[in-house]
Amino acid sequence: MKKTFYILFFFIVSLKAYSTDYTTAGNGSWTDSATWGVATYPSSISDNADIANNDSVWVDIDASLTGGGVLIFNQNSILFISSGDTLTVDSISILNNAKLYVDGVLNVTNGVYMKNNSGLNVQLNGEINIGGSFEGAPNVTLNVDGAIAVAGDFTLASGSITGIGSITVDGTVDIPDGSDPGTVVNSTLPIELLSFNATFDNNHVVLDWSTASEINNDYFTIERSTDGVNFEILNIVNGAGNSNDILNYETIDNNPLEGTSYYRLKQTDYDGKFEYSSLVSVKNQKKAISQDMNVYPNPVLKNSQNVNVKINGFNSDEAVTVKVINIFGKVEYYNKAYSGFDGSLALSLDAGIFNSVGYHIISVSSSNKSFSKRLLVK
Repeated sequence: MKKTFYILFFFIVSLKAYSTDYTTAGNGSWTDSATWGVATYPSSISDNADIANNDSVWVDIDASLTGGGVLIFNQNSILFISSGDTLTVDSISILNNAKLYVDGVLNVTNGVYMKNNSGLNVQLNGEINIGGSFEGAPNVTLNVDGAIAVAGDFTLASGSITGIGSITVDGTVDIPDGSDPGTVVNSTLPIELLSFNATFDNNHVVLDWSTASEINNDYFTIERSTDGVNFEILNIVNGAGNSNDILNYETIDNNPLEGTSYYRLKQTDYDGKFEYSSLVSVKNQKKAISQDMNVYPNPVLKNSQNVNVKINGFNSDEAVTVKVINIFGKVEYYNKAYSGFDGSLALSLDAGIFNSVGYHIISVSSSNKSFSKRLLVK
C-alpha cells in the first residue's frame, strides 16, 4: 500500500514540476524569453500564461497549454495570434480593456470570459474553437471576419458584434437586441440547412438552399448587403412548416448590386422567433449589353413582306414605344411592346403598315433609350 502511495505521489509531483506560471516582463514575441523575463517561454502542458498590464505579445509558434493551462489578459494588454500559428489553452480570461487579435487558430478546451470594455478581433483567415461557453461582460466589442465555433452557450451582456464572418453556437444564445447584424448563428435552428449558395449567372444572382428537416418553419427572408453589415430584404419564400424530407428552394436577384454583394437567410418560426444563416458572397460580373438595331429586309417592296426589327440594349422587361414615320413626317404605325428578360426586343412589322414608297424611319424608344433605323420601301 505504501509503495502505491509513493508512486502516485511521485507522479503528481512530477506533473507539478513540469507546470510553470509565466508573466510577461514587457512587449515581445511569445518565443522570446525576454518577453517573460526568464530563460524559457510557455510551451508545455499545464503552463499558465499571464500577460501583464499594458503589455503586447504576438504568438509566432504553435503552442499547447492544455491540461490546466490558463491564459489571462490583464488590463490594456494585447495578444496577437499570427497567421499560420495555433495556440491551444484550457481557458481564457480577457480583463478590462484588453484586446485579442486572431489571424491564426485559437483552440480553447473550456471557456472564454471577457470583462468590461475588452475586445476580440478575428481576422478573415482567423479561427477560434471554444469547447465550453463564451461569456461577455458589458461593453464588449467583437469584430468577426473569420469564424468562431462555440460548443456551449454564447452570452453577451452588452456591446457590439460586427464583421462578415460567423459565430456558430451549439448551445443557447443570449445577446442584446440590435447588437448583432446576423453574425451569430445558433446551430440548433428549427431547420437543418444543408446548403446556401449564391451564383452569378447571366447578369443575375441565383440563390438556392436546401433543408434536410424543418420544424414550425413559417418562411425564409432573403437579405442582401453591400458591406455584410447593413442588409435589405430581397425576397420572402414560404417554408414547409414541418418536414423530414430534403427540400430545395430558389430565388433570383434580377438586379444585383454593383461589386461584391453579401446574402443571408433569415428563417422565421410560426411564433415569430428567427435565426440567421451564415453569409455568402458573390461578385457582380455583369457584362456590358451590346446596343444595336437591325432592320431587314432593307430595302423592301411595298406590301410584299413583313419587316423584322431586332434590338439589343434595353433593360429587362422594359416598356418601349414603336413608331413608323414616312418621308412626309406622318406616323404610319404606333404601338407599345416590352423587351425580353435579357433586354432584347424582336418585332415583325406587317407589310401593310408601309403604305407609301420612299424612306421610312422606324423608331423604338424607352424612358431613357432610343433607337432608330431608316428603311427604304420600293
